[in-house]
Amino acid sequence: MNIKLNKLTDKITAIIVFIVVTELAIGVALGISCMFDYHFYASDRNTYAILETCRVKSESDIEEIVEYCKLYTYEQEGVKLSQLDQNILDRYRINFAEKNTNIRFTAMQVGSDTILTNKLSSVQEEYIYETYVEIEDFLKDGTKSVTAIKLSILSDLSAPDDYRMASRLISIALFFRYPLIVIFCVFVLLALFILGVIMNSVSVPDDESKRRFIDKIPLDILAFLVFFIFAFLGMLVALTNLAEVKSDNIVLWNAIIMIIAFFVSIFALVFNISVATRIKQGHVFRNTFVFRTLVRIRKRLGKKNEGYFKVPFIGKAFITVGVTSVFEIIVALVFIYQYFTNETGLLEDFNFMHFILIWAATRVILIPIFYMIASNISQIRESGQRIAEGDLQYDIESNKMFGDFRKIGGDLTKIKDEIIKAVDAKNKSLMVRDELITNLSHDIKTPLTSIVNYADLLKTGNCSEEDFNDYLQIIGNQSHKLKKLLESLIEVSKLTTGDVAINLEPLDIVMFTGQMICEFEDRFETSDLSVISDFDFDSKSVSADPDQLMRVFENLFSNAIKYAKPGTRVFVKVFKNNDEKTSVSVSNVSKEIIGKDSQALLQRFSRGDSSRHTEGYGLGLSIAKTLIEFQGGTFDISIDGDLFKTIFTLNNATEVKADEIEEII
Repeated sequence: MNIKLNKLTDKITAIIVFIVVTELAIGVALGISCMFDYHFYASDRNTYAILETCRVKSESDIEEIVEYCKLYTYEQEGVKLSQLDQNILDRYRINFAEKNTNIRFTAMQVGSDTILTNKLSSVQEEYIYETYVEIEDFLKDGTKSVTAIKLSILSDLSAPDDYRMASRLISIALFFRYPLIVIFCVFVLLALFILGVIMNSVSVPDDESKRRFIDKIPLDILAFLVFFIFAFLGMLVALTNLAEVKSDNIVLWNAIIMIIAFFVSIFALVFNISVATRIKQGHVFRNTFVFRTLVRIRKRLGKKNEGYFKVPFIGKAFITVGVTSVFEIIVALVFIYQYFTNETGLLEDFNFMHFILIWAATRVILIPIFYMIASNISQIRESGQRIAEGDLQYDIESNKMFGDFRKIGGDLTKIKDEIIKAVDAKNKSLMVRDELITNLSHDIKTPLTSIVNYADLLKTGNCSEEDFNDYLQIIGNQSHKLKKLLESLIEVSKLTTGDVAINLEPLDIVMFTGQMICEFEDRFETSDLSVISDFDFDSKSVSADPDQLMRVFENLFSNAIKYAKPGTRVFVKVFKNNDEKTSVSVSNVSKEIIGKDSQALLQRFSRGDSSRHTEGYGLGLSIAKTLIEFQGGTFDISIDGDLFKTIFTLNNATEVKADEIEEII
């Protein structure tokens, strides 16, 4: 599926959708990260999240309870409170009332009695969370005191406060913890799909001098900048996992990350558009700092035709993989050395060894696969290059390829075969054209020369009346030949362009063939030819155009009269092929042994008598074949020494459907 955006509005819409989907994906990712922090995917997910929420929320509640106790103490001691403090005290009384909160607290001074509590009923209650905190505080008179607060949170969360709301939100989050991962994957795939469509729709200027500024920056440097920006974003995400950030500024940090992610997504989009532009312009690796450096080194060494750049593709692939593999092996050996020299020598104390084992296993699997892929790509590349250079005899061994490479190899084979057919058709067309020019020159020049010569003789006036009449007759005959040639050329032109009206109708082929034989009976007798007919009277009516079929018979019978050996027979046979088709054959013995094959004789301006001593222009058989094919039939020639046979087949009228007739016409 190849999707391209041609309109500017469509491209702008796709860019906006990409940025929105990317932001949504990052937002969902932050939510999933928060769920990981609160053990939503762990075995203790049913208790940890609510306990952690209670711990964080209770810290702010304890501060309010301390303030509540101070104001309450001042009121009990008769200290006059300001209106603002009084309002705050009243609000605390309402918020911490037993029926309005799931908090049960008791505040006391260490070594003294209880200062304040909101647990008034004697009913036994169960708690999901309990904490005990001692706080140093200063009263208004400057007296230092130590206040101890015991805070508990009810298990049933029956009161309509923030704890019950948090519990419900946690329940909803637990339900959506796995669907949220699916949603994240959908957003990521959708963003990648839209990014692919945008990259595929990038328009490339024909003049490389008009490249955008960002397309002129070396790709490796640009990729490093992108990596740095993504690393910065990853660092911010890592900071959100710090305890202080989670407890104090998690919302602010997430908002900052979303804002930065917006600009990062724009930069990533610009980077990928630039990569797509470079790919379409064909300078992905040429416009890199590393490539430019290697080119400069190669030029200074004076080795223009040696080195890495002239190595075959599969060689380049293995050099590249070999260098990276050597580096990986060195790193692996360093860690293996550390494993053997560590204190315990136990594998579980050195988890990197697991990675080494996995790396070795994957290389055993991936290297053969990589070799197969590189080998297939190399073969396809060589095949395409050989075909492009005109080597059409090169065989593409697609049977040794696999997967999509085999399909590509098969497609290249089909392209090569089509090129061969096109080249053969072109050569044949050139040959026919040359023969056409030669034949037309001869067929027009001969009668025209006779007309001019005899006309000049008539102009002299030095001829008898008998010669005068003979010259006029010759001029008339040659003019008739020219007229007939021009009519044939016009007819061939119409057949070539398809400008021929075909009106198919049921036709008794036996009766029609007999009538045509009767019309040519005198001409056959004049040429000392006898006609032998063999009709299958059970043959059905055929679907044909009477006028065009008459022209076919005229061409076939005229051809037999011109080329058949005098004193021989012309066989005309009508027979039923099957329930759907009926055939007609005309065969005769030729005067000369025919020196051309059947396909050559069907070409225009081609005659069995290459010396051109017989009448005709070599168009009859070609016209007959075309007319039969226009009527939905087939036409063929059979040659065996001096035996010449034409046979054409037509559809039976009862078997031809209306839509087939329309398609033939």
